[in-house]
Amino acid sequence: MTRFDLHRRTRIALASIAILTMSGCAMIDTNGAPPIPVAGNGQAASAAGQAITMEIRESGKKPEIKQFPLEQSSTVQQLLEQTRLVKKFRRMDIEVMRTAGDQRAKMTVKYDHTQGMVRPEYDYALHPGDHVIVQEVTKTAFDDMLESVADPLRRATGGR
Repeated sequence: MTRFDLHRRTRIALASIAILTMSGCAMIDTNGAPPIPVAGNGQAASAAGQAITMEIRESGKKPEIKQFPLEQSSTVQQLLEQTRLVKKFRRMDIEVMRTAGDQRAKMTVKYDHTQGMVRPEYDYALHPGDHVIVQEVTKTAFDDMLESVADPLRRATGGR
């Protein structure tokens, strides 16, 4: 293999990884598991109609699962505003679980707590049967500051 071929293959691999990373989408092997249930009685997403399921994980409380009708052109940001979670949680981690046939896709949603909104490139359109998981993050600005100071120190000492 020539140096040119190796360089070309490396560029193709890096471009593929970048595209997958920027999309926020990772395929999850289901190992034959049934689709994610979205209806309270265990019906599959296709039987649930035009609805999405939202799982709200508030710190120190039991997860709350709710179903919402899917409105025309609903996005993750619109769902957060509709459920008033943008006012309830200052910071949050968000994932959208989507079932397509026998595969499940996990799409990470980046929430910008300084702007109080989902970053536009991660504001996915919601589809019937989607399962949106919202986890409250209890970190504060002080935690961010300590982390930014500790990171260079950790790297300087070899990760200890």
